[in-house]
Amino acid sequence: NEIKQKVFEVLCYIDDVCRKNNIVYYMDSGTLLGAVRHKGFIPWDDDVDILVDRADYKRFIDTINADKGHYKALSMHNSKNYHYLFAKVVDAETKLVEEPISIDGMGVFVDVFPMDHLPSSKIFRRMFQVRIHLYRMALTVLRRNIQGDKPKGIKQKMVYLLFKRKGWRKVQLKLDKILTKRKDLKTRYKGNVVCSFNPYRDVKDEIYGKPVKLKFENMEFNAPCKYKEYLTILYGDYMKLPPEEKRVSNHDFKVYLRD
Repeated sequence: NEIKQKVFEVLCYIDDVCRKNNIVYYMDSGTLLGAVRHKGFIPWDDDVDILVDRADYKRFIDTINADKGHYKALSMHNSKNYHYLFAKVVDAETKLVEEPISIDGMGVFVDVFPMDHLPSSKIFRRMFQVRIHLYRMALTVLRRNIQGDKPKGIKQKMVYLLFKRKGWRKVQLKLDKILTKRKDLKTRYKGNVVCSFNPYRDVKDEIYGKPVKLKFENMEFNAPCKYKEYLTILYGDYMKLPPEEKRVSNHDFKVYLRD
């Protein structure tokens, strides 16, 4: 509950920054599901996910880091051992330790995913999604190999051989460059491609549209205008609770208040 309270405070801060700077964001994934199904956090979850359009993504990060408060935006561009493809807004008054790799400056966080534009043509969209999925797999395999987790199976071994000379950092920056080049395109499809469990998911731009407000805990935050259709794409029958054995947190970390 203490972690949830801190995470909620980060979300409130983000909402304030976005309103003052005319940046559109949306609640995403389990956060959006929690808002609709539980009116707040999913009881067994303790994180928050939001989407920011790639066109506003860098400005969003720079705006937060220009603020002199205790909230900071961590990303691959300002932290050398930061291995994610998306940013995290952290409470710098807290320290979060996660095994096997702890990131410098990490604290209680909100995940901020860039919303990327996908080709309107289904054929080109699938080709693009395969390319993105390949880079994501390479990043994961190369990072795990450093930790002593050797590639398993033919697919992982082939990806490792293809990308091992580049190293995980170059793969990470290359993928970010590929996606950033598309930030000003106007296409019919967009979404979170850097951390989606389904890399071939198709979401039409109109699903997001002008944000609507949904209650999350004791505040209201932005949601896609067609959030019911979006949740159906993500989860199917989203109002149905998972089996009890699956009602557990996916996180394994420890959090402290900094001195």
